[in-house]
Amino acid sequence: MEYITRNLPTALLVCEAKEHGRILFVNKAMLDLFECTNTGDFMAYTQEKAENIIWECERERMSRLIWQQAAEDALSRLQDPYT
Repeated sequence: MEYITRNLPTALLVCEAKEHGRILFVNKAMLDLFECTNTGDFMAYTQEKAENIIWECERERMSRLIWQQAAEDALSRLQDPYT
């Protein structure tokens, strides 16, 4: 993943698709965005949870939106598996 994402001009975070998704990968742009020197520093800062990069008062709303979008995407794949 690091090699593939090395030159992406955007911050990227990959996490588990679970309620308190554990962070699996971040690219350098994400580290720079949060002013972290390395992945270990970022993991300590976020406590390895993707939700911790979201402002605390917005976490519940954002979580609802993310899961709503995931459900809609799953439903549309069931209705038309070729999209």
